[in-house]
Amino acid sequence: MTPAADTSATDSAPWSSGATADEARVREDAIAETCRRLWVGVSGGDPVTKATVRALVDRVLQDAEDAADVAAADAALAEVRAGAATVPAGKVWAELGVEGGGSSR
Repeated sequence: MTPAADTSATDSAPWSSGATADEARVREDAIAETCRRLWVGVSGGDPVTKATVRALVDRVLQDAEDAADVAAADAALAEVRAGAATVPAGKVWAELGVEGGGSSR
């Protein structure tokens, strides 16, 4: 019997590191458009249906945003591991005007 191939990077959920940041953003946009269409379809419905669909839409949109954020973080980490220059945190905090260096300690 032949062992199963490792498909974790291709058959994974959209929030895994298998998706690039750009792919995740495209998926997020497509999901948002689908949710808008779904909402339009039930907007004239009864309150229970609207509340149920609204809760589902909120959850799906949050998951899509999370997936895109994780993919962007994975892409940034891959760049650093490949030797890309980093920006010191103090410089970022200063540019953002955050007092105390952004630390809550």
